[in-house]
Amino acid sequence: NPVNSAAINWQGFPIASHTGAPAPEPGSIITTCTTSTPRHSGRAFGETRNPALLNNNWVPDKRWRAFRNDEGKGLGVALSLPCKAPQARSPVKPGTGLCATKRESPFPESPPAATHLPMKSICVYCGASPGGHPAYAETAQAVGFHLASEGYRLVYGGGQVGLMGVLADAAVDAGGAVTGVIPDFLHHREIAHPRVADMRIVSSMHERKHVMAEESDAFIALPGGIGTMEELFEIWTWSALGRHTKPVGLINVNGYYDGLLAFLDRMQADGFVQARHRSMLFSGDDIAALLARMADYNHPGMIPSLERARM
Repeated sequence: NPVNSAAINWQGFPIASHTGAPAPEPGSIITTCTTSTPRHSGRAFGETRNPALLNNNWVPDKRWRAFRNDEGKGLGVALSLPCKAPQARSPVKPGTGLCATKRESPFPESPPAATHLPMKSICVYCGASPGGHPAYAETAQAVGFHLASEGYRLVYGGGQVGLMGVLADAAVDAGGAVTGVIPDFLHHREIAHPRVADMRIVSSMHERKHVMAEESDAFIALPGGIGTMEELFEIWTWSALGRHTKPVGLINVNGYYDGLLAFLDRMQADGFVQARHRSMLFSGDDIAALLARMADYNHPGMIPSLERARM
């Protein structure tokens, strides 16, 4: 039963003030957010710049534009959702609560100027089809053999079909370590590679990409279809957002990626991709040369607007 719940609204949504708190003054700025804590799962809480409300249960954190209650629970991120007031709680004691302690960012700070992390596991994205030119399978075989011969662990999508199968067979035949990651719905259809001993069965495509990212120190795309493109662009985007500092590249076989690379240059020229983020994506037609360049990779830092906002 919030008090004066119709006193204000935000972007068309009625915003309820905290139970027992005075109504916000006209023009008060309201932010809303969702919480990830089990206690308040599914609720949204509001925070206002009205000083009267700040003396109640909620302690605003202006740096992150989010807030917690006096027990440090209910951390959220800004969303345009209507607020729902929680049950009344005891006021925050002076000198305690969120404002009294320093918290770490939920996002990493800007990556260091030089990373030079050792590359031990290489994730390779590639097609579940062999493609229409022999060069594609030949290159996949060469990549698998090279990774195994140089002591790298191959992390890939777990399939036995198309370029994925050729890649994995070459690595296994050369005595290399191979980790496959495949969703259960594909595993049940017997698409999983039977020769890969370390096969991770996951519940979804999202989990597959997450596990592959966590298990790998660098990422390379061979020719492939829309799935390969999605994986490549997502891992590259995560790098631009500062979610990781690992190198990303592609093997341009038979001119397969010529059109894509030209389009990426157009994106940079038209102002949609910064030069430093365009340069994050390595490309070449030789696996040994590509890995050598990726080993000297320095992450240029995430998108400046995120660095400024720290959100």
